[in-house]
Amino acid sequence: MNHRSSCVIAVLILLGLAVLCAGCIDQDQQQPSPSLEETYADQMRATENLTLQISDKLANLQEALIQAADTIANDMENTTLVDQEFNKLYLTYQEVEVFMIADEHKIVRDVCPEDNSYLGPYLNTRITNPYFNITADSPRLNFGHFQYENRAVAAVVIPLITSDKEYKGALITVVDSSLFYQDMIYAFQKNTGYHAWIVDEEGRILYYPERAQYTTDIMQLKSPNQTELNQVLQAILEKKSGVATYSEYNYAKLKITRQAATWDTMPGYMDSNYVPIVVVTSEINSSQQITHPEESANQNLEEFINAAYLFAKENGREAALAEFNNPNGKFTTAEYYIAAFAMNGTLLSNPYRTEIVGENRLNSEDVNGVHTLRMFADRALQGGGYVTNVYENPADDMQTEVKISYVLPVNDEWYITAGEFHPEIDAVVPPTVRIDMIQYARSVEVLIQENGRDAAAASLNNKSHYRADIELNIFDKYGNLIVHDSNPEMVGTNLMGATDIYGASIIREVIMFAGNGGGFRYTNMPLETRETTELSLVYVKQIGDDRVLLISVPMNKEE
Repeated sequence: MNHRSSCVIAVLILLGLAVLCAGCIDQDQQQPSPSLEETYADQMRATENLTLQISDKLANLQEALIQAADTIANDMENTTLVDQEFNKLYLTYQEVEVFMIADEHKIVRDVCPEDNSYLGPYLNTRITNPYFNITADSPRLNFGHFQYENRAVAAVVIPLITSDKEYKGALITVVDSSLFYQDMIYAFQKNTGYHAWIVDEEGRILYYPERAQYTTDIMQLKSPNQTELNQVLQAILEKKSGVATYSEYNYAKLKITRQAATWDTMPGYMDSNYVPIVVVTSEINSSQQITHPEESANQNLEEFINAAYLFAKENGREAALAEFNNPNGKFTTAEYYIAAFAMNGTLLSNPYRTEIVGENRLNSEDVNGVHTLRMFADRALQGGGYVTNVYENPADDMQTEVKISYVLPVNDEWYITAGEFHPEIDAVVPPTVRIDMIQYARSVEVLIQENGRDAAAASLNNKSHYRADIELNIFDKYGNLIVHDSNPEMVGTNLMGATDIYGASIIREVIMFAGNGGGFRYTNMPLETRETTELSLVYVKQIGDDRVLLISVPMNKEE
């Protein structure tokens, strides 16, 4: 075969492939998008499956709580037994935080753990809260909701009935309902692409994926068409299951979206007042409301924030906030924008989220369970400086990214902040990892309780509990290192003066954070092997009066 013939054949093959591919493209383009009825059908199947999964997990927790109550009721004076029952729940169910035991006269006789700062004052006092007003004739499971350490939590109250049917009082368990649901919903969203939220029959929000829409009552959710949304929300509370569409303003994406909603009610425990409702939503279409500016600031971060500070000082608070809230203003640029907050957490300005200006955001959590505004306020009260946080980037289609923010107080009443985004760092730590961090911390806490501080520290330092994926440190209140499982040679070192690359006092701030209730936060932890620091999500918990436990997981992407 000559060269010319080969070329002709090659051209014919290529033309054939091109026609074939064109046919494929035309065929793909002609594929109709699913109808609303098809969307509803697929979404309802997913909703029902999620409802069954949550129902199974909830039933297991309910049975465990009832079993603990029955065991305690028959031997209430046995403190060792009480501790054993609590530890079983504490290590198995991360959402169970504390419990207390009240006698038949509603006098609190025991609190677990004993050093709990919130429930401790209740010891030997009479309960007056109506949520806890339990009698022998109450249902086996009674649920109430209240604020605990600045979080909405559930109180599960179970009458203590002996095997001889004698009423002995009540077991009151505090449960973090958001922690209970988040790992299942995270996996559900990842597998299906749908969003899910959980409410109870009274309309109280138990889990909601849109953290910027911060409320505990679904009837307070906001929409461009409020009447339409209210009708859908009322139907969710009144009908066991259903489908509907509605419009909402998506604060995370800065869009007005049309949502398809399906919902299903969980089968309640046979003797309970608690009936959760699973709501699943998907976006049908959307319209962008705010575009990101193209004009550059021509400044670095500190220069930009200082310019905003001088503007506020020269023009006064009202004029400054008006400028900071203007999406076309001089302080909303391609690189940065100014957000302003009162020291109490009230949002004063955000050019991308003007709809929620005026709301108090202090208790809102980011996707990793971190209260960013508490970190901001702490830094502002210290005169300002850098804070690492996680937020949506307007310049990157509102993707959740790590943000290095600079906080600067204008005066004693309010502060401003701006930041730089770092998409090269993993911003989201999966709920399963965070739950694992809590469980590990609890296992160490129980180890100390059962073996004493010295024996537990020796065991931890000889790497008998070492984990390569999670690092453990324990400090005393003076910053002395008591446990360092990855490098026990450092035990005894005082790290109170240790700072990160931004000059923040790492251990000093962790100790203060533990004293204020602890929880999750971000820390730029020293990395001895590279003589640098790396961003970590840390879980901080105070043990007793003078010990601080710190669990950390690095967030840097592996190279």
